Amino acid sequence: MDEHILVCLSAAPSNQSIIRSGAEMADVYHGVFTAIFVETPSSALLSPEDQKRLDENIEFARVKGARIERTYGDDIAHSIAEYARLNRITKIVIGQSGPQTFRLLPQKTLTDRLMEQVRNAAVYIIPDPERQSRAQRHKFFAARGRKHIAKDVLKSLLALSFATVLGFLFARAGVSDANIITLYILAVLIIAVMTSGWGFGVLASAASVIIFNFFFTPPFLSFHAYDTGYWVTFGVMFIAAIMTGLLASRLKEYAEQTAQRAYRIRILFDTNQLLQQAEGEEAILEIGGRQIVKLIGTSIVLYPANEKGIGSPYLMWPQDLKKPLEPGSDDKRAAEYAWYNHTPAGAGTGTYPRAGRCYLPAATRNRVYGVIGIPREKIEIGSFAFSTCNSILGECALAAENDKNAKEKEASEVLARDAELRANLLRSLSHDLRTPLTSIYGNADTLLHQEEKLTDQNRKEIYRDIYDDSVWLINTAENLLAVTRLTNGQVKITRQTELIDDVIDEAIRHVDKKIADHHLTIKPSEDLLLADLDPKLMVQVVVNLVNNAVKYTPAGSEIQISSGKAGHNVFVSVADNGPGMSDEAKARAFELFYTGARKIADSRRSLGLGLALCKSILEAHGGRIDVRDNHPRGTVFTFSLPEKELAEER
Repeated sequence: MDEHILVCLSAAPSNQSIIRSGAEMADVYHGVFTAIFVETPSSALLSPEDQKRLDENIEFARVKGARIERTYGDDIAHSIAEYARLNRITKIVIGQSGPQTFRLLPQKTLTDRLMEQVRNAAVYIIPDPERQSRAQRHKFFAARGRKHIAKDVLKSLLALSFATVLGFLFARAGVSDANIITLYILAVLIIAVMTSGWGFGVLASAASVIIFNFFFTPPFLSFHAYDTGYWVTFGVMFIAAIMTGLLASRLKEYAEQTAQRAYRIRILFDTNQLLQQAEGEEAILEIGGRQIVKLIGTSIVLYPANEKGIGSPYLMWPQDLKKPLEPGSDDKRAAEYAWYNHTPAGAGTGTYPRAGRCYLPAATRNRVYGVIGIPREKIEIGSFAFSTCNSILGECALAAENDKNAKEKEASEVLARDAELRANLLRSLSHDLRTPLTSIYGNADTLLHQEEKLTDQNRKEIYRDIYDDSVWLINTAENLLAVTRLTNGQVKITRQTELIDDVIDEAIRHVDKKIADHHLTIKPSEDLLLADLDPKLMVQVVVNLVNNAVKYTPAGSEIQISSGKAGHNVFVSVADNGPGMSDEAKARAFELFYTGARKIADSRRSLGLGLALCKSILEAHGGRIDVRDNHPRGTVFTFSLPEKELAEER
């Protein structure tokens, strides 16, 4: 079984020695190394020193190769045990913990409870002689500045004063002492909710008992009580108040943590949604930058990467503004180090620590797509907000990698398609053009060396063959040139309003002369059909469709050209009663160089350009073309164009 070593992170000064032990164990056993931090309601109450030490420990674990994980829970031992069970942890490394302080009832230590709950993993306890109990106990007051503590004191005094004033009103109205006690319990609850930490709630509980004794128990305005039963009342009041305050404080902490987690999850979800719509490495990196700005609420520095390294940096502000930046020497070196080594550098790390920001690379295993600088010294950023920034950058790097792979795949497909087209063209030119060229060569040789032996009838037949082969070559060359220009977007379409019947009449003058061997009929529409089109190109479409029918049907076949109106479109159909087309041939009829298995009536193969050209011309006009079976036999090609209304023409 593969070894999976789990190290528990904390703000303890000796936690780095525990991380080091876990890293050495992972190296010895060649196992997976994971470091976990269990975020509890009291995690928000860490002092600035402890928070900084926790950030340093997390960064140290990352440098040692650990995968950083975070989980939430009120019971640290249970959370670690559940993570170990779900992730098949084989070895857990944890520091030795001392007894918990400030508990109403005695409890086992963290290590003892962890040993009891872990079943399938070995627990290694690292001795910690320098451990201080303050690193594990709850803070009596939240880690806030004097200004905020003064505000909390003022809030507590106002709440207790308001409860006292109401107590005097209740006493004058003859309300019992039990109801006055509830006023102070309510005040303690309000103080616990409105202040930071649970220290003010505890102090308010004690203060409420003292104030109640001073103002509302005889003898009044003294700290004595004549009735000994009041001491029981004081005790019950103090316990009820302190429990109420602690529960309210705990619920408040849970609510704050839940809101923070929900905000981070929403940021990550929005990032994923935005990255799915982004195109280009620079756009992807800017989305990641904007999301990080939204997460930490301050400006960041963004270095886009290029083939040679990192480009010119610029600042991104919460208002989605950008401006160029001239970085200091340490900042630039830190950013270059992060780009070159695929690892964080700058403030808060061991590399260029005097830089003003911590520089994080948006990197995959093979490439860095950019570097983002985040302030860590002047602005306090939590360790897991910092980890969320890393997650966002990882998503950006993955999106940029996918975008690059998609573009490379698209370019490869274009190259492969072009190579296939060139191969088909060369194959068709080398094979299919040989027949008419050989015929022209043979007929010309006969006229050159044996003309005197030929009768007038023989010479006319040879002249006709040379003419037919020349016309076929000219039409093929024109179709090939037209297809190439349309594909490359070099043909400028000049639209004008034309009668469809006029287009058909003009096309009939340019169709293959072999049409004389077929029965051609034209069935015009009773309506006046107008469309915006390029007359020359649309004539070529009709000519190609009629010539296609001539080529693929035997002499004597019937060919019918009809036109009409369907909804807001006008259509033209070319139908024949020839051998028809298979389903496979109909599906591929408009592909470039596709000729199918049908034998042309004059035994001359086609390059498969005519129908592909028709489709390209019609798509450029906003129209469409399709093919279907004719009944009882034969094939029908139909193309349609948006109709031009007479009212618009006027």
